[in-house]
Amino acid sequence: MATVSVSTVMSSLSSIKMIVFALMLSFVLAVLIHMTIRDFHAVTMEAENWSPGYGKSLPKVHLLPKSGNPGKGVQLGLRKPLGRRQRLPSCLIIGLANSGVRKLREIINVHPGVVAANREVKFFTENSQRTQTWYRQQMPLSLPSQITVEATQDYIFSPAAMTRIFRFSANLKLIAVVQDPVHRLILTYIRRTENQPEPKQTLKEWCEYTHNPPKVLRLINYEAPIREVYKHYPPKNLLVLSKEDVEVNPQKTLEVIEDFLDLKPGLTSDDFVNNSHTGGTCFDRYGPNYPLIKDKLTPGVVLDTATGCVVGAGEMPTSPGVQADKDFFQKVVGVVQKSNIRFFRLIRKTFDWTTNFKLAS
Repeated sequence: MATVSVSTVMSSLSSIKMIVFALMLSFVLAVLIHMTIRDFHAVTMEAENWSPGYGKSLPKVHLLPKSGNPGKGVQLGLRKPLGRRQRLPSCLIIGLANSGVRKLREIINVHPGVVAANREVKFFTENSQRTQTWYRQQMPLSLPSQITVEATQDYIFSPAAMTRIFRFSANLKLIAVVQDPVHRLILTYIRRTENQPEPKQTLKEWCEYTHNPPKVLRLINYEAPIREVYKHYPPKNLLVLSKEDVEVNPQKTLEVIEDFLDLKPGLTSDDFVNNSHTGGTCFDRYGPNYPLIKDKLTPGVVLDTATGCVVGAGEMPTSPGVQADKDFFQKVVGVVQKSNIRFFRLIRKTFDWTTNFKLAS
């Protein structure tokens, strides 16, 4: 009897141990599941509320991919049928100001593999305190196979903006469009003196009687802003285009962009026609895709509907009110040429920039 009693007791103790072990295991699993759900919720909320910043205040979102796209389960975009929704950009047009950024944006948008925001969002400058949710909501609807592009012309001039852009995504593709710096200088002079009463300032007076004042150097020096980009991104992430090529040869421009963004050809040679006046190509008004092209390009601003050419193609900046001392002007051109040499060495290619525009006496 004693033996039976001891065996019964031992059996009961074993059962109790198993029950206790099972309860402890259940408790541990419950705690782990709770912590996982809590952490996922916290990261999700952090990703939704994250906005780029500058300096130590930049929040760290460990599970947010470098591409800037939220992780699985964090859907910030606006879902639409057939896979169309708003997506964060994977390509930015970052400048330069007054160098054809809008024309480039609209020409890129002609490609069926690209969708572009129809205005400057300025997310990394004026709106840097807003969230990625807000940024995404400014983007057009796109398919998974399409690339979203945003263009803001002053990104390249702000070191803080370039830092924010890099923190947003180390894998972005960037495009800068630049203009013949002499043309840019003359256009700026025309705009800033056009409302002056007669007699207006001559170019020499506007330049403060020196051929290399700070206002001139800021306009013609493209090397400095490009170097700022290269502090963050390797050269393979930056494509530099000239405004002249964008206007005179949109076909070549699209081909270069397709190669840069790994896009399939969007238009064919049937969509373009040679133009003897501009010396380049224009969109063929009788081409198969011209109705779509015309719908995407702003008439009178980007598209000359009478010719199918990009507005301004082949034109030189002239004005009856421009007055320049020829000797002084040649000194300015000399400064520009030296700056161009340094710029071309930096980007490892050259542009066919000429200065044979007409100056009134």
